[in-house]
Amino acid sequence: MQTDSDNKFALGSLRLSPIAVGLWVAAVTFIVDQLSKISFLSSVGRPLFTPPEVFTSGPSIEVLPFLNLTLVWNRGMSYGLFQSESAWGWLLFTVFTIIIMPFLFWWLRRTQSLHVAVAVGLVIGGAIGNNLVDRVFYHAVVDFLHFHVGQFHWYVFNMADTAIVFGVLLLIYDAFWGTEQPSS
Repeated sequence: MQTDSDNKFALGSLRLSPIAVGLWVAAVTFIVDQLSKISFLSSVGRPLFTPPEVFTSGPSIEVLPFLNLTLVWNRGMSYGLFQSESAWGWLLFTVFTIIIMPFLFWWLRRTQSLHVAVAVGLVIGGAIGNNLVDRVFYHAVVDFLHFHVGQFHWYVFNMADTAIVFGVLLLIYDAFWGTEQPSS
């Protein structure tokens, strides 16, 4: 991708503004996240878009020697922090996401940097997938990717978590080594 003088990113004959790039990244992130969850929930026989009667972990399917697909209903934040058994927990995380979304869209609208647009798009797509759709329909986040090596087991997570982490890492990179100039 190259940047031309009027701040459009060119990919062949396609020219996109930073906000368009970020919105495309957010849309693709959201779609990949939700399709992966729908596919997984269907494969383990769980009803779609319906809160479970009981939040129990589901089956664990070995895909590779280091990767299982394991259903975990996450009623907390990333990596299971701040788990909430209360009916208010899912509502609190949903409202927080609704409050933070305008700031993320404002940031995306103002950026002139391709990697910042991609980063914010990843965070937006992941947040909409996890904290809005999952919490509204399931009152929890659907986690199912379970990496492990020997006796070491990583947290169970999903594609939206991955997108948010990569988005934040890109933003940290930008904070220390980015080239975006402050607007005057």
